[in-house]
Amino acid sequence: MNSERLYQVVLKTLETIPLAEYENEERQLQPYLREKLCNVLETLFPGKCGVKMSIGGKKRPRVDLFGTNFWPDMEVSMDGKPILAIEVKLAKKSLAAAISGTIGQCILYKLKYEHALGFIKNQARTSPQYNEYDGKLRDMLNGLKVPLIIRS
Repeated sequence: MNSERLYQVVLKTLETIPLAEYENEERQLQPYLREKLCNVLETLFPGKCGVKMSIGGKKRPRVDLFGTNFWPDMEVSMDGKPILAIEVKLAKKSLAAAISGTIGQCILYKLKYEHALGFIKNQARTSPQYNEYDGKLRDMLNGLKVPLIIRS
């Protein structure tokens, strides 16, 4: 199996699936994203892929660093090997905090995972106003294989 193809399928799925408004990230948004990813991956890679959510429990996927640990909200694996870490944020008040937190965590996940990506559902009161640095940041993150998806 090709991990690059798996990564591209997950990226395209998260960029295009229909979204609603959510009250809770862990109880609503993350399970919805996991369900959609599982359906697509099972169709394209039958019996080869898994998607774990990191809500509670001691066996959740994590990266240990500087005496603490960081865990992605979701881990996508192929043939039992972790391939992709996904950080999910529901921005209800501050899009800025969601962006900075997501980017930082995704960069840390690259220590363990071949791919990491950030997914932000923007429900903050402000709509993003794009400027000259947006493209530069996206290019930088794509170079690290850490794309950032912001959906409203």
